[in-house]
Parts: sequence; C-alpha cells; structure tokens
Amino acid sequence: MSGSEHPRLPLAVLETSFWTVAYKGEVVANILDYFTLIVPAAVGAEISARSTRYPAREYPDQTLFRQLRARMQEEPPDMPPPLNVFGPGEAAAIALAQHVGQRGVPVTLLVNEGRATAYARNLRLSVLTVPSFIVALCSRGTISDWAAQIRLRRIAPNTPADYIQQAELVLDMLRASRHGEGENG
Repeated sequence: MSGSEHPRLPLAVLETSFWTVAYKGEVVANILDYFTLIVPAAVGAEISARSTRYPAREYPDQTLFRQLRARMQEEPPDMPPPLNVFGPGEAAAIALAQHVGQRGVPVTLLVNEGRATAYARNLRLSVLTVPSFIVALCSRGTISDWAAQIRLRRIAPNTPADYIQQAELVLDMLRASRHGEGENG
C-alpha cells in the first residue's frame, strides 16, 4: 500500500517514544502506510538530536526519520503550547493531538511511553502504542504471527510490560481463531 493509493490516510500525531520503539521493532516505516503523520517540532528535535559526546554520529532511527521526513506534515501554525507535564516531545504531541481533535478532525496519538499513554487515554484521545500496531499488522497479514512475536521481544525492554502482555494475549487469540477456522472451514 503506498501513499499514492491512499491519498487521504487518517491523521496521527507522532511522539518520540513511538518512533524510537517502532524502529527497534522494525515497523516504523509501516506506519506511513496507515497514517499521515504530523510531527511536532519538539518531537522532530528529540528524534534528530545528536549525541553531545559524538555529535557527528547519526543513528539508524535518526537517518530513517531524516529520509522519510518529507512524507510527514509539520506542526500547524496554530500549534498549542505544550503541556506543563512530561518531556518536550510528549508534552507537545499530546497537546497537538488534543488540539486537532477539538477541531473535529479524527486523530490518533502514536505514543509508547506508559505515563504519557495513560494521560492521553484519560483525556479520551485515540492512542496507538507500538505493541498494538504490531498486533494490527499481524491481524491484517502484513507480518506473520512469528514476526509479530519476534518484534514484541525486541521492543520489550523499552515498552511497559503490560502492553507486551496484552499484545501477546491478542496474538494468542488471533492464532486460536485462525486455527479454529482451519479445522471448521
């Protein structure tokens, strides 16, 4: 599925933790097949920030972000101020998702950090975590069950344990339903 096949993809606000963890899980580029990403400046700055110790280094997730950046939208001119909680990227992304949603435009917040995810969900924002995205890719057949399990293991050190457990439970349910279809179909 390419952007030209689906020119009007749903909007999603990207938060740094999602990009970083989705890269580790090898699903970061897939997100562009499902959403038009809006990147708050603070998030872009966090992802692109160079190491103070090794300023010439650009890590692979930063390179991919730089290469795909042209396919993403900038924050709008009427960007709201960031929240007074969390880090700069989380504070800007949550505020922007709220702002876009209040204008009546459906938007999903892409975030993987536990506290920020809980906060956004309590604001009744639509939230997608990396484990949930991995499950969605598997349920659509984009990646296999085996590949989904491998990806969940890769992101486990950087993801709340309950997100991984919930994703594994759903993968088990998907596997059971597919097995049942084969026996009864």
